[in-house]
Amino acid sequence: MAIKQTPLTDKELKKISKAILKEHAPGKFDILNFYKISKDEVIKGVFCPVCISVSMKRRDGAWVCKGCSIKSNDAHIKAITDQFLLNNDEAITNKELRDFLQIKSPHISRRLLDSLSLSHTGTNKGCRYHPPPNYQNITDLNTSTAKLPQ
Repeated sequence: MAIKQTPLTDKELKKISKAILKEHAPGKFDILNFYKISKDEVIKGVFCPVCISVSMKRRDGAWVCKGCSIKSNDAHIKAITDQFLLNNDEAITNKELRDFLQIKSPHISRRLLDSLSLSHTGTNKGCRYHPPPNYQNITDLNTSTAKLPQ
């Protein structure tokens, strides 16, 4: 009792391919749940790219480390990437970013987000900024423009 196999037509293959691609969604990785860490345990702020201290503060358009006095124009990029990872690749708001970076000004937060050219949905308080595709590939993040104090 042999089973007769008939090959699929090009039209059928395209239909199946479209259905598979439509249903495919990359899995979400809940890093906090995986490591059994609560959101309250997460250390907020911008880490210094030199001394790894979390004491960087925004001053005169740059991040300045209280520990080693280094200045960086882009130290926030790693922190924003971390926030997307901790937020399970979900979009973030200006307020959430301010809380995470430990800054008070919504204008500074918006300028930082706009400088990254992130796609966003909504307006005003409902605006949510989405992570860029493949942002987890963080090999380029070691190109910080940190400057030693003179």
